[in-house]
Amino acid sequence: VEELKEKIKSFERQNQRLREVFKTTSHEFREAVYQLFGYKVDGLPNKIYRLSSLYAEAPDDHLLFKMSGGMELLETPFSATCSEMIDLHLHHQHSIPVFLSALTMNLFQRQTLTSH
Repeated sequence: VEELKEKIKSFERQNQRLREVFKTTSHEFREAVYQLFGYKVDGLPNKIYRLSSLYAEAPDDHLLFKMSGGMELLETPFSATCSEMIDLHLHHQHSIPVFLSALTMNLFQRQTLTSH
């Protein structure tokens, strides 16, 4: 019985260490994505992902994507302001990466113009 208790304690310690490593690694990965691609990605329930741009003009400016086979852009107040880019890059070119790149450039240019 004592031997089993020790094994359980050992497994619990190992499990705790693995959780800490995963937490640290996932935080570092999220930060790397943010620094490299300019978007903070938050996973929400029901396979929904919130993307917040490094260059967003307001803290509530974000996009929502739902993973259902592919990725589907859900409407948000912010996405409603991007209708031309959505039409061109998502509906005609069928490219989320190009849409996100164009949006990043657009937000960056707006930020640069307002700061000068």
